[in-house]
Amino acid sequence: MPVDQPPPTNNAHLPPPLPPPHSTSISSSSTSPSLPADGLSEALQNQARISPQPAHPLAPVIEESQTISADSITPAELGARLGRKPAPLLIDTRNYDEYEHCRIRDSINVNLPTLLVKRYKRGTISTFNLDSFIATDEGKRYYAEWERTRARSKASHDFVIYDETMSLQTEASHAWILVAVLQKLFVDVHVLTLRGGFEAFRRWDTEAKHLIPQSHLYHQASKQHWAPPVFENTLKLPPPMQSRSATTRSITPIDTSNVQRRASLFSLDTSGPHSAAPHLPKRRMQRAFGKDNTLTCIGEKDTPSLANDVSEVLKGFLFLGPELSGTPQIAELHAYHIRRVLNMAEELDDDIPGLKESFRYHKIAAKDTVDMQGVEKMLRRAVIVIDEAKRAQEPIYVHCKAGKSRSVAAILAYLVQSERWTLKDAYKHVIKARPGISPNIGFIAELMKLEKKTLGKVSNFADLQIE
Repeated sequence: MPVDQPPPTNNAHLPPPLPPPHSTSISSSSTSPSLPADGLSEALQNQARISPQPAHPLAPVIEESQTISADSITPAELGARLGRKPAPLLIDTRNYDEYEHCRIRDSINVNLPTLLVKRYKRGTISTFNLDSFIATDEGKRYYAEWERTRARSKASHDFVIYDETMSLQTEASHAWILVAVLQKLFVDVHVLTLRGGFEAFRRWDTEAKHLIPQSHLYHQASKQHWAPPVFENTLKLPPPMQSRSATTRSITPIDTSNVQRRASLFSLDTSGPHSAAPHLPKRRMQRAFGKDNTLTCIGEKDTPSLANDVSEVLKGFLFLGPELSGTPQIAELHAYHIRRVLNMAEELDDDIPGLKESFRYHKIAAKDTVDMQGVEKMLRRAVIVIDEAKRAQEPIYVHCKAGKSRSVAAILAYLVQSERWTLKDAYKHVIKARPGISPNIGFIAELMKLEKKTLGKVSNFADLQIE
């Protein structure tokens, strides 16, 4: 998102001091229910405590010894501070979809992975870098500039942290854990909470003076069929690559020869899964988890091999495949009008001449192992990259080593979280577009958690069949 810089001012016109802050704290009750063992948000149940003697000076530990307390600021008081110097750093800890839908201007979205939160609970994290958990590139840049300004200034600076409601009556949220962490690490910054959270600020700002709503274009993009971008009739495109498998249907490039030039409307038909490979023979397959912990197919002798081909998952927009090994593959991407590349493989650098100059390139270093750490964060970052491509109206190619596991997990996460497909429907759709996919069971487990969080239900893979 573009960062709106506050108007210039001088020290003679600094804002008046805030009224005395309101102290807020979370404490436990002797009648609290027993605490579940998994996950901070479930475990705290109206309690969030910081040990006075953590395992490491930078490692807050959640224990029953000291309450988390913080001064709070009302929506009206925050509104009076916005646009003035020194600007507070607004940290929005809601999930990315909510943040993208509507947010306070100049706020950054921060999400702590569940794994990290669990480790903070156990006191096993020794360092904390806020930049690592900022969800967008724009947010990272804004935070870096805010830090530079803070380093140069002698004025007092504030963090303002919030989620949807900052309620003290619900389970302690990641927002409250972040309050505790920042209080520990940033002794020279005043950590505040927004009283009533984002919802209270939205109700207060009735004219949406400080709010940025979801763009109209992006809203349309999730509900309508995409008209492909139109190019000049004189544009010379390389021919599509000959398929490396005689039995594989190659993707036909978009024909622009008879299309009049007009402004493109980027909208995508995501009302439900549709086959991206309608000419493949109908087949009935049963899925099972194999000994190698991958989701494998039983009876696929006549399945076409797509090992070296680009597969079209969502028509004209989302493509899936293996590593890029040379300039012929680059030409193939150009033929499909692809503008962005997302590399999901830790071991691949895509050092192909012209690749990173011709495409907007992203890399998320994922390992194809069942015990990979940080899978939730990896999937969340991948969804953000694909979402940004959609907003920019730029087709994207997602790949890993073989186009079967890590890249598939990224695309499944996008279909579930952004397009609201069930995981089962998303899996059926992707395997029709690219037979032979086999995301490892660790990725599937994390995707099922994502589905539960996003849709409130979990798909059953035990008897998955594809007609």
